[in-house]
Amino acid sequence: MPDSISGNAARERSKLALQMADTEVAVEEAQTQVGLRPMPAESLTVLALASLQAGDAETARKGLEAASQRGWREPISQLASAQSALEQGAYPVASQRIVALLSTGNLREPALGMLAELITIPRGREIMAARIAGPGRWQVSTITQAQKFVDPNDWAATLALASRKGATLPCAPLQLLQTRTEREGEAESAEVLTFVVERSC
Repeated sequence: MPDSISGNAARERSKLALQMADTEVAVEEAQTQVGLRPMPAESLTVLALASLQAGDAETARKGLEAASQRGWREPISQLASAQSALEQGAYPVASQRIVALLSTGNLREPALGMLAELITIPRGREIMAARIAGPGRWQVSTITQAQKFVDPNDWAATLALASRKGATLPCAPLQLLQTRTEREGEAESAEVLTFVVERSC
């Protein structure tokens, strides 16, 4: 049987063992999987989860770090990497991982929570504004969805900064955000958003 098929089977056995809290089998199968299919990020994430369940935090940390570098679509490792980067003050890495999660729509609520935390920090806000001004489609849905998680003043200031950095922000979500913010009595934020709407629409 080809290694790729055996590796996939080991991954599924490891996931099942994780669900059943059979730590020993989960770790054993995850190690087999990584040995047969070392490149996919998911292989490393499953090993990290199994190691964490077994109480091996160091292997779990290394597995998640490696997984986040190999696969930006692998949500658990991206979330762990974003959280770690945020805690260490590595704001460019944190913003990159948050954007990866927002781009795929995976773990959206925790990603928006980390976005809220990041933009309370002046350097984090600056970096996130630059990412918002960059290419991508994630910004369209994030503009309004973030409102539930972020401080209105922080979010308005971040969007205004992105606008000053040359962001081409979509009109409809901006107008909706500005209207909602005004309706909720956030006059200062609504005023800043009016500026952003005028620049973008």
